[in-house]
Amino acid sequence: MLLSERCIGCGTCAKVCPFGAPTIDESAKKCKKCDFCYDLIKNGKNPACVDVCNARALDFGELDDLKAKYAGAKSVGGGTKASTLIIKKSFHLCKNFLQSVL
Repeated sequence: MLLSERCIGCGTCAKVCPFGAPTIDESAKKCKKCDFCYDLIKNGKNPACVDVCNARALDFGELDDLKAKYAGAKSVGGGTKASTLIIKKSFHLCKNFLQSVL
């Protein structure tokens, strides 16, 4: 929760957040934070990031629905108890990949 009226715009929260969620609005000199596009969700739409992701790497919904939709996905652990699922994808590199990029 961001209490905007208390924010002094120092930027400390943005510097220490491991997820990069808070940022500083330079024009307002206040912190702003992702609210998962609350107004869009309230109207039955996805957060903007989900709809614009060209790789379709993001999805949004109730955690139980996402777990059912993406069977085999793993819940992300951590101190924040984020409702995030990770789907492991396997990919193959050519045998000489490291030599070709180094």
